[in-house]
Amino acid sequence: MKNDYRILGLEEGADEKAIKRAYFKLIRTYSPEKDPERFQEIRAAYERLTEEKEDDSCEMTMEAPADPFAEKMLAQIQALKRVGNYRKAAETAEEGIRYFGETEIFLYELARCSMMEEKTGKAVKCYEKLEGRYPDKLVYKGNLAKAYFSRGYGKKALAAFRQAFELGWREPDFMICYSQCCMHRECPEEGIKVLEVLAGSIDERNRKKRMMDLLDAHIGMAALSAFVPERFPEIAGKCREFLESSRRLLKEYGYEVQNLYGAIMLGAFRTGNTGNPEAEAIKKIILELFPDAGDEMGDIGMLMQLSGMLADERIGELTKRTVETFMESMEHEDERGHEYFMELDAVLCQLEEWPKQKKEVDIIRDEYGSIYEFFGDFWNILQLAPEQRRMLRDELRMQYADLEKLYGDGIYYTLYPDRRPETEEVVWDSFENGIFVRDGKKVGRNDPCPCGSGKKYKKCCMGKK
Repeated sequence: MKNDYRILGLEEGADEKAIKRAYFKLIRTYSPEKDPERFQEIRAAYERLTEEKEDDSCEMTMEAPADPFAEKMLAQIQALKRVGNYRKAAETAEEGIRYFGETEIFLYELARCSMMEEKTGKAVKCYEKLEGRYPDKLVYKGNLAKAYFSRGYGKKALAAFRQAFELGWREPDFMICYSQCCMHRECPEEGIKVLEVLAGSIDERNRKKRMMDLLDAHIGMAALSAFVPERFPEIAGKCREFLESSRRLLKEYGYEVQNLYGAIMLGAFRTGNTGNPEAEAIKKIILELFPDAGDEMGDIGMLMQLSGMLADERIGELTKRTVETFMESMEHEDERGHEYFMELDAVLCQLEEWPKQKKEVDIIRDEYGSIYEFFGDFWNILQLAPEQRRMLRDELRMQYADLEKLYGDGIYYTLYPDRRPETEEVVWDSFENGIFVRDGKKVGRNDPCPCGSGKKYKKCCMGKK
């Protein structure tokens, strides 16, 4: 089984709060539409780490074979699930189906374990059968919607979410997934209404126990309100009321509370509600609860400017891509090899185009000051004297040529194919004795291997001749 904590970027044994934080952060980047495989992996890891919290009360009324061997197989499935061996548990469920037919309990276990193993196609088929055979069991309708969503079937998922919700299914993770699907399918108002139901279902007695669900609901509403300008002031007010009424319970949730503030400020920026009094009140509450949050709020301000810059039609795609590349590089400092290659790719493209984009840089300097200041060194590079720029470009191209063999996913050679160096050619001077003349520098034993593996030549292709 894959290391689910590693998939979510967590230390082994991270608590529920950390698991949810990592999950929601990752799915903002890896949506089911943009990167379905990565999304499935993230979703499955999250499901596995939180499985014990799901409502499995329906198992008490499931149809199961009245056979001692079937009972033994089901006990084995439960034991395998407890130790995280979902692959073997799924195989056992399939074996049960071969012996006893597609009985409800074996189909359900196969569906659950298939989801955990990222076999979402198989899970979808199982839940479709269960939902069709047991239309009164809303748990199957809800799980089918989540399976569609994890599989990347956005249109089907939205229809399934709507049906289950209209029939009364209110499991918290189902509603969170429903709202995420609404975001991806561009129906934010619907997502807001779902989260309002979730928040409203948690009464004062359960507030402490359900604080993560409340925070998730309010963060989601704030994020969705950025796309519904007329709802933003109302949602900001609800978030402020929630924070005020929950002050004594929020000390352990600094990360989530600041995420809520970030979502509110981003919504204010996108909907033209900067200076909104509710948003300012939220900021005041957060600073009272977390006096050290000032720096994080500064980061949120830059993210707001980044969002505005990326939507600004006066800024060209190359400049936007460059800024995004450097921002992405900061978030993946543990992968510096590839990230450095992408930085080189962006810088070389900019050096080829300069000074065409000077007006864009002036706009960033005048209207997006935080971004301009943050990338000040980069803008200074572009404005070097022509000869200095040429020398820098030539130096960077030499580094880029070596790394491109290893990574190969930049756009520099695509945009400027004449910049690609000519490959070394071997010229044979005799077909009889096989003597050849090398057109290029001889590769030494300790030089990087020409195949681009990153190993020394003597450790790689030298011994394969």
